[in-house]
Amino acid sequence: MRERVTFLRRPDDVFDPKQLQLQNDTLHITSLKAAREDQLTFGLYELPQEVSNSNAQKATPSSIRDSNESKSDVQDIFIHLPATSERFISSAAFQYYQTLPSLTELATYLHQKICPEKDEYCVLRAASLKSADYVDVDYDTISQSLVLSAFWHSPPLGVAWDSRIDNSRASVKVEVGVLANEKPTQPEEFSLGGFLAVVGQDSKPSM
Repeated sequence: MRERVTFLRRPDDVFDPKQLQLQNDTLHITSLKAAREDQLTFGLYELPQEVSNSNAQKATPSSIRDSNESKSDVQDIFIHLPATSERFISSAAFQYYQTLPSLTELATYLHQKICPEKDEYCVLRAASLKSADYVDVDYDTISQSLVLSAFWHSPPLGVAWDSRIDNSRASVKVEVGVLANEKPTQPEEFSLGGFLAVVGQDSKPSM
């Protein structure tokens, strides 16, 4: 599994690098005003069997059926995305969006099916999805990996993040970035700069 946590702060907000303290397998973040995105990437072998089997079978939109067991019209359900590169021609070219009344069931599923037994940190991370502004799940047919992304425009409680990001498993790579807009070198460019760290590998965040 690979985990990437990105904090995007406003350039004019006061920030001190001392707000980031990297100690062994833990990064402590204090009083950080920023939006946050968590992105977790799973290989098929890391997923519950019911999920990995459905992806391995290469389920396509045309296999979706409604409650009457008749084939649904793909054009009415899915948004078609044109392929802009030959690399993606063989991958899925459809997207489906659905508004969920609550993310509680998803958080519970991740807790029960993904989190290792007695891993309290994983349980807390799964529970935090309940307060996310949105959650996106994407399956990449080329790399055969499932990517779960969650976004918060601000902390669920308070105005700043006071977070602990752990990495106690050697098989997991945890990357953290605290970034802000920078003046681009070209007018058409979008530039970000800040601090990056790989938790469990780096001794301190780097610029």
